[in-house]
Amino acid sequence: MIPFPVDANTARDFPRRALKAVSSFLDIRPGDGLPLVFLLGHSFLKGVGRVFFEAPANTLFLNKFSTASLPLVYIAAAVVSTIIGLCYAKLEEKSTARVLLTSTLIFLAATTGLLYLALLLTGNPRLAMVAMVWKDVNWTLMSVEFWALAGLLLDVRQGKRLLGLITGGEIVGSIVSGFSVPLVVKIGGTLSLLLISFAAVSANVVFLIYTFRVFRDRGTNPGEGESGEPEERQSLLSMFRDRYLSMFFAVSVFSY
Repeated sequence: MIPFPVDANTARDFPRRALKAVSSFLDIRPGDGLPLVFLLGHSFLKGVGRVFFEAPANTLFLNKFSTASLPLVYIAAAVVSTIIGLCYAKLEEKSTARVLLTSTLIFLAATTGLLYLALLLTGNPRLAMVAMVWKDVNWTLMSVEFWALAGLLLDVRQGKRLLGLITGGEIVGSIVSGFSVPLVVKIGGTLSLLLISFAAVSANVVFLIYTFRVFRDRGTNPGEGESGEPEERQSLLSMFRDRYLSMFFAVSVFSY
């Protein structure tokens, strides 16, 4: 027996009203929905790919090397990140955003797959060191790709409102992946984690290509910024003349 009468129209309108209430609570406004859904999907896959790469990298390294080797890992990661960052900046000047971002994810998927095959076929302990160094580079490039995509799909006001929400996808992906790691290792071993990371990044490549098909007008011009117009670039030395940027860079270096 129903304790109070329910109108049929009220029952039909409930999902719409609930969605409206959630949107109001999260400050999601008209025009936010489509880019938000795509960015949440990218964020989720980013979290999955990161966790399933970092877990085997840390495990294999600690099985083959002592913690005394960690300073070498950090130094090597800094050097490799700097070199790749310079190459990325050069490519950014000549490539459209959609080509650059897609190529970045393909590159990450390829390196993860190659590392998995090399470890599977050779078991060379030096590859554990390579995986540990590449772990930070992998995370950096994933973050660069994701936030560049967010800058293309969202304007400044949307970015300020939705920043915390879109990172929720990565948080959920990381939590789900973290709880799944013991089960995956039990079934397929430590190296199978890298295979899942490869699958997640590959899925993100496909999702990114589809994203650019939906948002056809985004990322088509070299050096395109959030406004859709080519950005004026400053030389590296001119950037360091800015006191704020110089202080920010110095603090970042010493904190690292």
